[in-house]
Amino acid sequence: RGADMDALPVQERNDLPFKSVAKGTWQGKEVSVSHACGHDTHVAMLLGAAKVFSDMRDELPGTIVLLFQPAEEQGPGKPLSGANAMMAEGVLDQPKVDVVMGQHIGPSYPAGSIGYRQGSLMASGDVFSISLAGKGGHGSSPWNAASPVVAAAETVVALNNIIAQRTNPQDGTTVVTVGSLQSGNRPNVLPESADISGTVRSLSKQNQATAHELIQRYAQNIAANHDLKATVRIDTGYEVLVSDPKATQTVIPALDMATDGIGAKEVAPGMGSEDFVDMTTTHNGVNKLKQDSGVTCHSGTELLNLIMAYSISTAVRAAAELELADLLKDGPKTIASLAQASGTEASHLQRILRVLCAHRVFKEQPANTYQLDELGWNLCSDSSSRLKEAALMLTDPAFLHCAADLSKAAAGIPIFRERFGHAFFEHWEDNDIHDIFHQGVS
Repeated sequence: RGADMDALPVQERNDLPFKSVAKGTWQGKEVSVSHACGHDTHVAMLLGAAKVFSDMRDELPGTIVLLFQPAEEQGPGKPLSGANAMMAEGVLDQPKVDVVMGQHIGPSYPAGSIGYRQGSLMASGDVFSISLAGKGGHGSSPWNAASPVVAAAETVVALNNIIAQRTNPQDGTTVVTVGSLQSGNRPNVLPESADISGTVRSLSKQNQATAHELIQRYAQNIAANHDLKATVRIDTGYEVLVSDPKATQTVIPALDMATDGIGAKEVAPGMGSEDFVDMTTTHNGVNKLKQDSGVTCHSGTELLNLIMAYSISTAVRAAAELELADLLKDGPKTIASLAQASGTEASHLQRILRVLCAHRVFKEQPANTYQLDELGWNLCSDSSSRLKEAALMLTDPAFLHCAADLSKAAAGIPIFRERFGHAFFEHWEDNDIHDIFHQGVS
């Protein structure tokens, strides 16, 4: 299959003479459409191959089926994606296809090169949705409502932490992303519901199952903390796309010849998903791309990973600044006593504690009582791990800005204009900025 043909609701913003000017209907609205995923290129390439094969028809030792496929962007489910619809109509059976091959352009590869991979090449792709139902109210009296907005925000943060802490990258890369969060339409009205949706992509069946289970658990637990009801749905999509090693080895010499001396190279797997996988589950498949930590549970190292996970680093920093671990090391305390001892508002403090309860730093007990959990001891001032100091340093804004600048400088990316707002010599023309610069460097 060299040519998926469908377009996307994306306006093509360039001045090429052949750019798309077509319009289409998407979700009831007229939109610009274009082959933003390169499908027009795929069609052109397969048409070129068709001409070559036609000219050498008498020399071919077998039969070649050229697959021009619609609806690749359709996604799994009903209506069927293009690959499944064509298979249902017998495209791989009449004549019988022994090996199915696919290709896709890749803008990250040099023009004229070809990349291939033996084994897992593209990820599985699943879609999840979470609906949170509560009680609406007025913004002036949130205590009379059960708004899902805060819970929705906490859920998004928790979902982004699944990969950082709960899946083993050695089992295969996994990505959980939230693409939509919708709730309410008035600034002074607390809504009754919130809807979250996103995707799970994985190169590992084990990590895929773990992500599914944690999405369910996190959504239900966070909803319960806010007196809400959560409804979770996960629609399993395409499986991991695996290129058959034997078939791949067979075609590599031809790929090398096609690159005009550049040579075909094995590439890393990608996290996108493809309905081409459904063709490879019943037929040996080859796919190619063409251009134009060893941490044990309950350890201080695990808490260090939590500190570095951006989604919850602010909660860890707040716990360290308020010395919550020191307040709890002598035993459980109520939220009221913790709020008084730390000088904070009880409801704000409880949100911080509950975020970290989900990661075994603290543990919630009946009657709004909290105690240290497995990782929490590492945040005590007298802990040998000294992770309290690490939490304060590694989450300091100055440290984060400095680390970002050093990373860019190490990669050869100029940072002066970004940091100061103008070019180097313009900077030195301003005496005041000149003095401030020297003070900053000092």
